[in-house]
Amino acid sequence: MLQFTTGLLEGRWPVRVSSTGGRFMTTHADRHHPLLSAEEPAQTVQALLEGIRGAREAGLVLMRHLPAHGPVAEAVAEAVRAGGFSALERVRLECAYAEARQEEPADGVIDVGHMSSKARKEFRRRVRAIEKQAGAPLTIVDRSEDQDLVEEFLDFQAAGWKGDPAQGGGAFRLDPHHERWCREVLAGFLEDDALLAPSALAKR
Repeated sequence: MLQFTTGLLEGRWPVRVSSTGGRFMTTHADRHHPLLSAEEPAQTVQALLEGIRGAREAGLVLMRHLPAHGPVAEAVAEAVRAGGFSALERVRLECAYAEARQEEPADGVIDVGHMSSKARKEFRRRVRAIEKQAGAPLTIVDRSEDQDLVEEFLDFQAAGWKGDPAQGGGAFRLDPHHERWCREVLAGFLEDDALLAPSALAKR
C-alpha cells in the first residue's frame, strides 16, 4: 500500500506521472516506497506497478527515495524485469544513516562509507561543530521502546520553523488530523515492536 498522486512532472517536462512525491508524503512520510511482503517482496512491487498501469492515469511511475541497495532495491529490480517495465534512475542523493544501537560513539554507528569524499567531509565537519557546541562527543541512543518518544518528537518538530505556518512549516501539531495520524502510526509500530528510533545525543 502506498499513496500516489497523479500530475505533471516537476520541471520543464510536460509529462503526466503517478508519483509518490505528493504533498502529504513529502511533508510527513518522506520514505516513499511501499511496505513489502517479506515472503514475496518482488510480487508485491509488481502488483503495485500493474495496478497503476491498469488505471491508465499516467504512463510513468515516479518512485522517490528508493534505496540503492538492499531488499527493497532488489525487489523493485526483479519486479521491473518480470513485468516488462522500463526503469531509469532520475536522481541520486547521498545521506548518512544510523542503525539503532545502544550508547556507541557516532563514528561507529553512522555509516558514511557510501557517500562521496566531499559529502563525508561536510558531514564530519557538522558532527565536530555539534560536539564543540555541546562540549561532549556525539553518541547514538536507541529510543525505540521509549514511551515518551512520540510526545518529545512532536514537541521538537513544532519548536522550529516547521511549527510556523508563515515559514511554510508543516509540523504535525499544526493539523489535528495529521497529528492523530502520526500518533496512530507510531503507536502501531510500538505495539508491534517495529519502531526504530536511533537518536543522536551529545551528553556532557
